[in-house]
Amino acid sequence: MARSDAGPRTILVVDDDVNVRTVIGTVLRRQKFDVLEAATGEDALRMAKQCGAPIQLVISDLNMPQMGGRALLDQLRTMCPSMRLLLISGEDQPSEPSPRAGQPPITFLAKPFTPAQLSAAVKGLLDGVAGTNGGVA
Repeated sequence: MARSDAGPRTILVVDDDVNVRTVIGTVLRRQKFDVLEAATGEDALRMAKQCGAPIQLVISDLNMPQMGGRALLDQLRTMCPSMRLLLISGEDQPSEPSPRAGQPPITFLAKPFTPAQLSAAVKGLLDGVAGTNGGVA
């Protein structure tokens, strides 16, 4: 699932909870994804700018100190409008305005989720299928 003819797929995981980052990273690495991990939105932006390979997917917690997931994703979309985005949160699904032309929708996955639910959401996003646990338009 993780590799195509184009080579490895890179996923950036952003969550201020080290345990959540570690579990997500472990699940994705077992599926042969290249995974970058960031504890803050600011770190994630730096990584996205400095990463040598394109980042196909960003998985970000909605609620983080300083820069929350929504603000991070807004900035990432200006850098790469076609980047796939997955918001995760222990709260109810957020509302989101429709994406601009050419932008994929933001997908939402409620915490807690299982490795199988995470894998299905990632596969759906990378294969171009909208939302697993309810897409956020």
